[in-house]
Amino acid sequence: MRFMRRAMLAIDKPRLMIQGLPKYKASLIKEIIVNAQTQRKVDLIYNEHHDHTTPTCMMIHGGGLFYGDKSLNQHASVEMAKRGFNVINLDYPLLEKATLHDQLNDLFATFDFIFSRREEYQLSGDHVVMMGDSAGAYLSLVCSMLLNNPQPHFGLIYPTVPIKIKAIGLICIMVNLKREDTLSFVHEFAFKHTKSSDFIHYLETPLHHIQDASSCMIIGSEDDFLKQDSRETIQACVESNHVHEVLWFEKGGKRPLYHVFPITFPQFEESQKVFDELALFFKAHCHPIV
Repeated sequence: MRFMRRAMLAIDKPRLMIQGLPKYKASLIKEIIVNAQTQRKVDLIYNEHHDHTTPTCMMIHGGGLFYGDKSLNQHASVEMAKRGFNVINLDYPLLEKATLHDQLNDLFATFDFIFSRREEYQLSGDHVVMMGDSAGAYLSLVCSMLLNNPQPHFGLIYPTVPIKIKAIGLICIMVNLKREDTLSFVHEFAFKHTKSSDFIHYLETPLHHIQDASSCMIIGSEDDFLKQDSRETIQACVESNHVHEVLWFEKGGKRPLYHVFPITFPQFEESQKVFDELALFFKAHCHPIV
């Protein structure tokens, strides 16, 4: 895991330095501490013309559950803010210092902190969508399943403020934790010390419960090394008649579209299409449409 983390950092660090900060009004970006004990922080990125009807988009970064932070998704967060959303760009504790149970509890605590103060932060709690890439897409899927149908509880501490996720965006999702590939180690650390077999079964194969999830847009690419995960997610939606849309990029374009390309290369025209289509999909599921 540590080797994989170092390798991913070696790729991301120079890219992030070249990209720099997003070009956006500094007054529309606010970093807040949501947990004084752990110093957990989130970014709030506001739409320039936001008011009480502006939908709230929660953004969860990827990294196999063991790598990354909110800085990876700053550009994507700004892209969604430009398209009519107030964005919460989230952090969460990583494997191996935390388990999946810890990660979900931390995210739920962050949701609770923010939405209990939604008037202070000028955020809508009625029109909420969620999106993520890779493991962040997995967490978006699972969070929507659990928040929309919080039974069984699995010992999780749910937000005290009711949150209904209207729709989710799944970019190059890593959906199966019971793997036999280079990410097979994730399962061991995700469920370390976990005694509940029901919890493990529910979360290692969440597509068995796709009917509990919010309406979803699934974004995939033929160049993605995890494209099979996206295909399985699409198939699960089709078989269960679950409301979904698909945005799929074939090979043969101007450039290869590797894993989570909208996050790593938000300037690509294909990435811009992802943000455009997600914005339309999300707004269609928020009421009133804004």
